[in-house]
Amino acid sequence: TRSSDFYLYMKNDKFILNKLSILKEIYDDRNSATGIAVFGNYVASSLFLAVALTGEPGKENLIGFKSFDLNADVAIILEGTIVTLCFFAIGQLAQIAFAYYYSKITPYDFQMEIRDKNNSAAGISLAGALVAIGIIVARSLRQDFISFAETGTLVGMEFLLSLLLLPILRFFTDKIILRGTSLSKEIVEDQNIGAAVIEACVFISFAGVVFYSI
Repeated sequence: TRSSDFYLYMKNDKFILNKLSILKEIYDDRNSATGIAVFGNYVASSLFLAVALTGEPGKENLIGFKSFDLNADVAIILEGTIVTLCFFAIGQLAQIAFAYYYSKITPYDFQMEIRDKNNSAAGISLAGALVAIGIIVARSLRQDFISFAETGTLVGMEFLLSLLLLPILRFFTDKIILRGTSLSKEIVEDQNIGAAVIEACVFISFAGVVFYSI
């Protein structure tokens, strides 16, 4: 829908890629790196929306609509709507926080690489990281809603775990898979799309393992 597209555009433009104008980069400059990064953001957001729509409120009267003089079906719909919106909001906030963290642990400015150099490798690396965090946060959100406290705790724990493990995964990619070279050099200096794809695959593969096994 247009409203959701506008929201995701605003989130990208004002929070995740706030050093560049997305519409200008894509339409005027034909910047493919920007499109790749936005693609990763949209995929992650679709995961949040999917789990938000499939989650169900618990059987207990947790939000309080059932205490009002409302039809039971109406109360369930209202509770489900609020839980859906909250789940989606939690996912979006986690993604914004992750993007800020990612900008701090990468030895290069990925926004400048995307904007000034149309560096598709930097865009792929960022997109892979965004999709990976989307998978991990979606896993914690796909549980049936019991309480905001329980859901928030679960999301927080898995989100922090992701933040701790991301530098380890980058180190693994840099020193084990791409040994003999530097991942940052391959992305920044050589704009090596192959190296960026490998890094993105490592991130997403790890997230898939977390999603299905933990």
